[in-house]
Amino acid sequence: MRSIKYPLLCCVLLSLAGVAQLRAQDRIGCKDSPLITRFPGSTIGNCKNAEFDQDDFPLAGHKEKHVEGEFHFLSYTPKPDVVSAIQLFRNIETALKAAGFILDYEVSPSIITAHHGTTWFYLKEHIGHNGMVYMYDETLVTEKQMTQEVTANAAYALQRTDGNRAHHRPRHLLRHRKGRRETGIQHLAQGSRQGAATESRTQTLRSGAHGQRGNSNVERVAVKPTRGLRAESSHDAVQRGRRPATGSWRRALCACGIERFR
Repeated sequence: MRSIKYPLLCCVLLSLAGVAQLRAQDRIGCKDSPLITRFPGSTIGNCKNAEFDQDDFPLAGHKEKHVEGEFHFLSYTPKPDVVSAIQLFRNIETALKAAGFILDYEVSPSIITAHHGTTWFYLKEHIGHNGMVYMYDETLVTEKQMTQEVTANAAYALQRTDGNRAHHRPRHLLRHRKGRRETGIQHLAQGSRQGAATESRTQTLRSGAHGQRGNSNVERVAVKPTRGLRAESSHDAVQRGRRPATGSWRRALCACGIERFR
């Protein structure tokens, strides 16, 4: 009986030791920062490394320093109830000063922002109710220019823009003539000449009674009637601003050398 108990006890102890060893291992693919070592007994629970990323580092006066470049993030888990907040804070603070870092912002005993040249460091402690640290994060970003690896085809964008403009052209600019569609822009010069001639004839007619009604500065000119038209009726109609009879008005204009408005 005794011979059976000892092997079982050894198996249980070995199993517990294996579980403890697994828990003490770092996350796969994560390794320590080249800048600062971990606190003894801590393990890496999470990490992120990027060739180019960004982060905002807190500064005094509720300001932030935005940094873009080579990015490294590590999240450490110390042994439970082993390291106090101020103990970890002073260790990292002293190590940064010894490495030549400038301490830009501190909130004791949980936050440190420091930089050395173009490299920025940020510490954030997660403190339990008993004042002991159960996790702390380190962020490290080194400023650098991003490598441009993507290009855009400006010619394609311009071609698509011109095509959309032609497709969405207003309907009033389109005309049907002899079975084919032509734009009104093609007839712009001809339309302008016709419009100018029409406007000239309109202004000529309106310069009589209708266009100058109520204008006291316009000189009244009597129109000599042709044969068969009484001078009094034609002249009085123009002066009063009232249009005379159609036949009389037409004959009066023809007598003045004004062609009929079509």
